[in-house]
Amino acid sequence: MYGFLTSQNSQYYEGTYYARKTDTQGTIFRYDRLTNMSRTFGTIINNLIATQGRLTIKTNYKVDFKVNGFVVDKNGNKWIIAQIEEMEQEVNPQTRYWLRQNPDTDYVLSLIKVENIEGLV
Repeated sequence: MYGFLTSQNSQYYEGTYYARKTDTQGTIFRYDRLTNMSRTFGTIINNLIATQGRLTIKTNYKVDFKVNGFVVDKNGNKWIIAQIEEMEQEVNPQTRYWLRQNPDTDYVLSLIKVENIEGLV
C-alpha cells in the first residue's frame, strides 16, 4: 500500500543470481547501479597483467548472495561477486511511523566482470 515510500520503486534493472557456475536455475532480482562499469588492472601471475571490469550495484531483494557467486546483468554480462555489504535503509521517523515496520536492508555488491564462465547460461 505504501510501496512508494520505500526505495524498492527506484530499482529498475533486472539480473539473475547463480550460487555456483554449474547452476542452471538462477534467482531473478532487481537492482540499481551505484557506479558505471570501470576498468582496473589486476596481476594474474607475476608479470601477467589483465584488465578487469568492475561494477557496484545495490538491491533490497533478500537473495542469499554469497561471495564468488555469479550475477548476469540486464545486458547478459557475467560477473563474479567480490564483496557484499549490508546496509540498513535510511528512513525518516515519520515514514517509519506510517509503515509500522523496520526499514529494509540494502545489499551492495561489488562485482568483477568475467568473459567466459563454463556452464553458466
